[in-house]
Amino acid sequence: MSEPSSGLFKTELKTIGKNYFAMMDDYYLQYPVQRSADGGEDSLLIQCVEYKAPNSMAYGITPTYEQPFNDTNGNGVKDADEEFVKDSKPTEIGFDIDLSKTGVNSTGSIYDTHSSEYTGNDFSTETDFYVELPIPQSVRDANGCVWEGNSMNIFTSAGLALASSLMDDPNRSIAVATQAVVNTMTGRGGNLLEQVAAAGGVTSGDIQNNLKAALAGLAVNQFGANVTPNTVMARTNGQILNSNKELLFNGTKLREFAFQFTFTPRDAGESEQARKIIRKMKKAMSPSMGKAYSESKNQAIFLNSPKLFLLRYLKGGEDHPFLNSFKPCALTEFAVDYTGTGAYATYGDGTPVHMKVSMKFKETNPVYAEDYDKENLSGVGY
Repeated sequence: MSEPSSGLFKTELKTIGKNYFAMMDDYYLQYPVQRSADGGEDSLLIQCVEYKAPNSMAYGITPTYEQPFNDTNGNGVKDADEEFVKDSKPTEIGFDIDLSKTGVNSTGSIYDTHSSEYTGNDFSTETDFYVELPIPQSVRDANGCVWEGNSMNIFTSAGLALASSLMDDPNRSIAVATQAVVNTMTGRGGNLLEQVAAAGGVTSGDIQNNLKAALAGLAVNQFGANVTPNTVMARTNGQILNSNKELLFNGTKLREFAFQFTFTPRDAGESEQARKIIRKMKKAMSPSMGKAYSESKNQAIFLNSPKLFLLRYLKGGEDHPFLNSFKPCALTEFAVDYTGTGAYATYGDGTPVHMKVSMKFKETNPVYAEDYDKENLSGVGY
């Protein structure tokens, strides 16, 4: 395989040496094979890496235990030369919380996707291969988060306050709390009704009448009707509960990226390169059945996660000075149209003369505000 002419080789792959590169025939693939001599073209670099599972299913929360031991040193801490009390059993006393193990409070990643200075670790066996392609004709990113409308009327607020009081006072029985609600509904909880009425500028009788109408509607629904409390109150008293609707933040979104590339091989070398890229990308996005299946050919009990991909826009072999960076991505779709011109046509060796390759990637982590404070993060950030 010939030495790549792109800036990537000049600035990064040179650290592993030309001889080593020559032995890694499928480690770095590019299309087209011949790039500009100065390596100044913009490109998309795809780095295929082994999937790394999160460190803990418990989100960094580990139970802690206490077990009686012979404190011969008298320091209250079990030292290496001290033994547990015979036949004693550990008792769970609490939890250790280490959010750094999960990324819950961290924007860091086990994959470094934006540093332009690669270290030796980047060329470890955890990297399966690289693919460098011309920058797509359509380059876009779309960041987003979830905001949803939420409602909470006065009685919902009262219910939350009641639930909170139960948690504050575990000795208070549910029966007592339930009776408090009944008293309010029947008018015997006058103090609460009067306080709510005073806050809303109405009478306690208005609240009690509307509450009874709402409960009547709920009771009718038990017989198959479809009546909301507000419907009953509107028909009975010409009022509905103020929903206090507000738009509230309700989560993050994972970004998606769709790319399309055109392969029109000009010679046997480019045909082989295109074939390798398509085959390796398809294989990398597929789950594996693992070593046990490879050795025994028996039905696999578990499936291993597919590879992940680290994407980078490059300009002259360096991180692009303007375009967005990426979080680690999963390849969710890979499609090849072998009739890119609308008609089937191949060279003598069977290679299609025009292929359209479509890829869809989805990031495995959300983008947080703190991500933009990272060192070496260029351009518009994420």
